[in-house]
Amino acid sequence: MKFYLSQRADKEIEDLAKRPHTKNIRLDICSFFIELNTIENIRNVDETLGVRGKNTTIKKTRVTNSVIKEKKGGYRLYYIVSELKEVVIISSIYSKKIMKN
Repeated sequence: MKFYLSQRADKEIEDLAKRPHTKNIRLDICSFFIELNTIENIRNVDETLGVRGKNTTIKKTRVTNSVIKEKKGGYRLYYIVSELKEVVIISSIYSKKIMKN
């Protein structure tokens, strides 16, 4: 399984890593995907955005913040899963503490 970051996600993660309450963002994202373990689990987690493709799915999920354990302290993660190629592309992430629903 391969993981990629969009330019946008890379910048968002870099910016969030500088803040004290989101300093562990890289670890939190890694832990989220390690816990899911397989591409099938990653594809089937939480909410699918739009029509689910034959082999590609766009997903939206919550990732727990290891610094702030409360629900509003986590992250909202958007990513694309290609089950056929076993690729995950992280397209965007933001802190629920900074940006409201």
